[in-house]
Amino acid sequence: MSKNFYKKKIYIIQTRIPNYREFFFKNIKKNFYLRILSCKNKSDKIFKDKRFLYKLKLVNILGSFIWLKNIPYRELKNNYLVINGNLRILNNYFFFILKYFFNFKLIWWGHLKSTRPAPFFDKIRLKVINLFADTVILYTKKEFDEAKKNKLFKIKHTYLGNTIDQRKIVNTNIKTKIINKKTRFLFVGRLRIKPSTLIEEAIKIFSKIDKNTYKFTIIGSGDAKHKIQELIKSNKLSKNIEIINSSYNEKFLSKYFYKSDFFLYPGYIGLSLVHAFYYSLPVITHNNRFMHAPEFSYFKNNYNGYFYEHKNFKSLEKIIYKALFTNK
Repeated sequence: MSKNFYKKKIYIIQTRIPNYREFFFKNIKKNFYLRILSCKNKSDKIFKDKRFLYKLKLVNILGSFIWLKNIPYRELKNNYLVINGNLRILNNYFFFILKYFFNFKLIWWGHLKSTRPAPFFDKIRLKVINLFADTVILYTKKEFDEAKKNKLFKIKHTYLGNTIDQRKIVNTNIKTKIINKKTRFLFVGRLRIKPSTLIEEAIKIFSKIDKNTYKFTIIGSGDAKHKIQELIKSNKLSKNIEIINSSYNEKFLSKYFYKSDFFLYPGYIGLSLVHAFYYSLPVITHNNRFMHAPEFSYFKNNYNGYFYEHKNFKSLEKIIYKALFTNK
């Protein structure tokens, strides 16, 4: 790598700084001049470092598109810019033109394909990347292998697996098997309406199961939370199914991961799957890989979890019963 590379600045633009990337970004800035530009969220921590800047303002346009205000465009000159590979971020199109005037290298960081099947937009995405990006960073090796096999990119491309900060995993509460105990299921993630986590379908199944056999803990917040709470209440399952507000405190979360037997995530899953695997917790989810984030490529049925047939909730019911049976 040339000496000039280390003299250049790296700008990474994020609509939000995900909790799981904080440690990754802090490691990069040990060796490079890194500037992170992001919007401020109430739940975000304020980094005591001038290289992490919460100066952007997000403006929604027509409900589907995003414009980020306060980007220091002139600072990008002769440097490196890493963008979120999302076609809905309108600033990206401005960067495609601006790079030729300001001579910065454009690095596209994102999924190979849409998180939900959209072949037409995937074709547009590939054409845009090949026309304007200098380098592509994908989320998983499987995406990289697919791109390489099908020769999808004419430019340099690599992958950088999403992960979590392993140092925060607490190893003092290691789970021990309790004979005849209830089978414990755990969900940790956003309680979304779109794309749905399908927690409601799981609750309907639990309502038919002997209440002495299971416990289900849901940790998360989101626009589907109220509906889920009402469903638990109407089915009189409050003693069996509990909802806890979302938390990024790994010490707090570890207590629930260690005492659980299965990680139940019936719908669209992403990094939560990796989180469960760090605790050696088998995952239950559906089998349609096109309706999951790229991290689903780490899942192997009957090896590190069980899948059910997508949209077939009778199949999910069988898997939940299977989990109850195998845990005896």
